Amino acid sequence: MKHSLIKYRKVYAAISEDTRKTGVFCIGAGWVGILVGKDKMTGYMGLAILLSGLFLSAIGIYLEHKLSTAVTGEDL
Repeated sequence: MKHSLIKYRKVYAAISEDTRKTGVFCIGAGWVGILVGKDKMTGYMGLAILLSGLFLSAIGIYLEHKLSTAVTGEDL
């Protein structure tokens, strides 16, 4: 896996950045769904989107960490 991370690091960097951005967008949309009462989105749906955003952000941060440790040569 370390070899493929180094070989395709630009692709992994783009994927991790886009995953984090999507996660942040979902977190914001989830907060709007929870806090705005007269919206078409229910509070439960807002909570589900918020939790999905947290999950996506965590995946993006994990991928970025894996990439940075593979490039610097630290032990994975």
